[in-house]
Amino acid sequence: MSALNSVVKAHAFEGDPALSRVARAHMVESQLRPNRVSDERILAAMGSLSREIFLPADVQHLSYSDATLPVRTGRFLLSPLLTARLLQTAEIEKGETVLVVAAGSAYLAAVAERLKTTVFLLDCKERFLADIDSVLLDLRLDGCVCLHGSPREGWKQDAPYRSIVIDGGVEKVPEQLFQQLEQGGTLTAVRMQKDETGEIVRWRKDARGQIACEEIFDASAPVLAEFAQDETFVL
Repeated sequence: MSALNSVVKAHAFEGDPALSRVARAHMVESQLRPNRVSDERILAAMGSLSREIFLPADVQHLSYSDATLPVRTGRFLLSPLLTARLLQTAEIEKGETVLVVAAGSAYLAAVAERLKTTVFLLDCKERFLADIDSVLLDLRLDGCVCLHGSPREGWKQDAPYRSIVIDGGVEKVPEQLFQQLEQGGTLTAVRMQKDETGEIVRWRKDARGQIACEEIFDASAPVLAEFAQDETFVL
């Protein structure tokens, strides 16, 4: 464990914004930049947004570790590097509307909002959304909107989307989500195999409505129950 991580664990960020700033700077310079995260907007957003706010108190001391952490039943805070690579792979542009599916801790969605976008956070767990909404209000992330609905079905009311990001691991992606992409739009997720290997994958819809798949990075994330292998899903 590094000296910084020892300090972080001892203090767990209890009312210490200076410690949180140091930890964020260390995360950006030691975890993100050396590992092919080159989008300065993402680096700036993650360097300014406290991760511990999105975690239960008992795991806040791990906020800036390189681990994916449990937030609530079936939802996770992805590691800093995985969060950054997912968002970089999504190629999100200023002014876009982004749909974040299975919103988890809301951290990924909050970082996306800092890229000057409107972000819809979709989850089926209404109790989770109430907690998330409170955090977003405290942070004044006015561009984030919480939606209660099925992650598998997406949110047709505001489709099509330029970017859809699934906040966790998937084995299969429902066709409904691909249908909600606009032409040229991307869907990004961590696709997991049964042997627990995986990769960040970007699917893009072309002008004819066809979906092309591109594997970007090796990666691993817990599979979301809503996106586990099921014969009714198509990829």
